[in-house]
Amino acid sequence: MSRQQSQSLSFDQTLIDEPIDPIEARIVHEKNLEISDLQWFLEPAGNSPRSVGISPAYSQSGSLPALACALGTRVLIINFHTSKAYYDGNSSGTQPRNVERRDMLEQELICNPDCTFYAFDLAPLALSLCLHLHLHIANAIDIQSALPVPSRSPVDSVRHVIADGPPIFDINITSVFENTLYESNKHKDLTPIVQRAWLCGYIGQYDLGNIKDIFYAAPKVDMSKFSEIKIAYDTLRLDNKKPLSVTHEIKTGWDPKTNHMIAQSQRYSNRLTSTASKVKVTLAHNVERNLEGKVITSITSIGRDAPTMAESERSLYILRVLQGSLPLFENHWMRAIWFPSQPVNWPESFSPPHDSTPIEIIEHPDPPLNTSQQSALTNMLSSSLDACITLVQGPPGTGKTTVIASYVMSAIQAGQRGIWLMAQSNVAVKNIAEKLAKLGFSVLNY
Repeated sequence: MSRQQSQSLSFDQTLIDEPIDPIEARIVHEKNLEISDLQWFLEPAGNSPRSVGISPAYSQSGSLPALACALGTRVLIINFHTSKAYYDGNSSGTQPRNVERRDMLEQELICNPDCTFYAFDLAPLALSLCLHLHLHIANAIDIQSALPVPSRSPVDSVRHVIADGPPIFDINITSVFENTLYESNKHKDLTPIVQRAWLCGYIGQYDLGNIKDIFYAAPKVDMSKFSEIKIAYDTLRLDNKKPLSVTHEIKTGWDPKTNHMIAQSQRYSNRLTSTASKVKVTLAHNVERNLEGKVITSITSIGRDAPTMAESERSLYILRVLQGSLPLFENHWMRAIWFPSQPVNWPESFSPPHDSTPIEIIEHPDPPLNTSQQSALTNMLSSSLDACITLVQGPPGTGKTTVIASYVMSAIQAGQRGIWLMAQSNVAVKNIAEKLAKLGFSVLNY
């Protein structure tokens, strides 16, 4: 391959106070990826086992436009195109996604049996590779879960690994993990992903104390076991859409006992949390830093909010499933959702009675149900084992809540009980309750 089809850049690591040779990075688009690029990357380690650091750069939609792999002071950055066709510059017209090069990348690198991959927040990376690029990483370790660091903070994790080793630069580490969005192939925009990948590789190669033993015993992720998996990827997309700065509606006051300004959020949706990495305070007048007696016009937090407890628990649960630590697929519902092509042996108690009759749809005249809504309701009210799960999908305002409310009305009218309505937020539950009330449903009547 002509080297004009790749780009070489040099970076200095600024995360650990230790003399390290400059990082040599090679950037190549996947349609130009050749075996020589992978040989260049793997060459320093010869045939010995390799500890490879890996780090993603996401788009706001949750896709994966760039992936960085680090081995020693070499970093290979691969740019991925979308699933749409692209123009290859040689033949006429556009070409489909280059499956051959992705197969080569999977076989020669990310499923290479001589490579162990180390990453922070491995679960979303492994899922993104699988869902968007059909690449299945193997023998991969989530750094935070391997360590006794409850916070899962990259800074705390690095500090635990290095312990009495060289000092670390906390602020720099926090900075490179603050924003994982892909911007461009300019040097300044690639610096964070290069530093993150290098740090993961550095941790994987660290050989002091019992760190090697800890990682050796850590559960590995092998996505080749999930070749038929269907994965909903809303979580990462929503995380990437979190704003990098938020101006808060606040009420401020001065506490003379502590000489501190007290700021109280006026709205829960844009509340000021303690996880903000930086806070910008705007005063009514440009005066000295003493805030006593001053009028605060706005407070802006810089950086994305840290995950909530629920978000952290969800991510950890998914990670444990991918590591094989949780027997998720013994659950009939999970098997039906994640492995739709495989038959599910439902419990005998799920089988419908022989004399079961179809449940009539209770349709409210305002608004009437359209054809797709009626089809979804028919499936939801069916007692057939083939209709145990119904997925209703659509943008806001297309009647999803109406379908749920109509189902509840119809099912209860037919004598069904034990219906649980659950949603991801209190607001969503409130919307369903208001829709039921609008349709005339009252718990006092049942």
